[in-house]
Amino acid sequence: MVLTTGGTISSTASTPLPTGTSSGIRPALRGHDLLRALPADHPVVHALSDAVIEVVDIYQKDSSQLQPADVDAVTAAVVAALRNGASGIVVVHGTDTLESMALWLQMVCPLGDYRCPLAVTGASFPADSVNPDGPQNLADALHFVLRDDSAAAVHVVFAGRVLPAWGVVKIATDQQEAFASVSPEIGLQMPVLPTVTLPLRPTPLLAADTPLVRIVTSDFGDDGSLLRFAATPSPDNPVRAVVVEALGSGNLPVAAARTLCQLRAAHPEVAVVVTTRVPLGKVEAVYGCPGGGADLAAAQIPLCPYLRAPQCRMVVLALLQAGYAAAEIEQVFRAAAQCANVHSSVRR
Repeated sequence: MVLTTGGTISSTASTPLPTGTSSGIRPALRGHDLLRALPADHPVVHALSDAVIEVVDIYQKDSSQLQPADVDAVTAAVVAALRNGASGIVVVHGTDTLESMALWLQMVCPLGDYRCPLAVTGASFPADSVNPDGPQNLADALHFVLRDDSAAAVHVVFAGRVLPAWGVVKIATDQQEAFASVSPEIGLQMPVLPTVTLPLRPTPLLAADTPLVRIVTSDFGDDGSLLRFAATPSPDNPVRAVVVEALGSGNLPVAAARTLCQLRAAHPEVAVVVTTRVPLGKVEAVYGCPGGGADLAAAQIPLCPYLRAPQCRMVVLALLQAGYAAAEIEQVFRAAAQCANVHSSVRR
């Protein structure tokens, strides 16, 4: 089963505007168009001659315009494909929010019940570029789900890499190798959320009264004012959780750290999770200076070891929709950090 949603892989250069300038690339190709463009010498082309490939074009969007209802539409299409006996599923998606979609599907779709692998893929370059990478990526994704029925999980198949949905991050805007895993430890079957039973049941709907979960990025000299504005609930700001992008391995300027502690004390109904703005590597309680990761952990502020802000936000959204309270969400991330620390010490 191939499910398409648009993205760069299906995009072409649009008609120039009357001013002579380009209006940019836009999704234009459908799923069958993408299949016709598969590299003729790829092994999957021969394999497809013995397979039944169904194509569903869910929508055609630039994934930067993704909305909660779009996430629900893809989820529903995946669940329907599973119930209809699909032996493998490929979701074609734009790269801007690909890691968010991949992780959501991992958390909510019962792939294990059906022993069905799911690959999410896309492209860095549009279909009519000089060297489009979409055909190869789609062929690799199809090849993966056709031959690996033991991988009843979501993987991102991109630029010759097969990456678990957990901890995948976009690292480049203009290169074929656009995605990487935050840490090699992700691939060692380590439970990223050890206290949460997945998939979440019943399947949460993201568009049903979508909770407001904000992402706030910190930098040197941060006085905490933006964090205070974002994390203080009010009728105009019904925030339910805040994901903080800290520095390095999970460190904040002391003023921002103090603000965060004050906000947690004043508004315990708002969940707080700290990750990092650095693409790769682990977030952990290492630095003991005021505002450092160890200082934050000592103040019971949870650190998210292996997920960056977009995926961390998706976890929080899923848990909120599944009925978790703020304190329970924070405890999920504390348990994840503890599990990651134990796993790292065993490896050493």
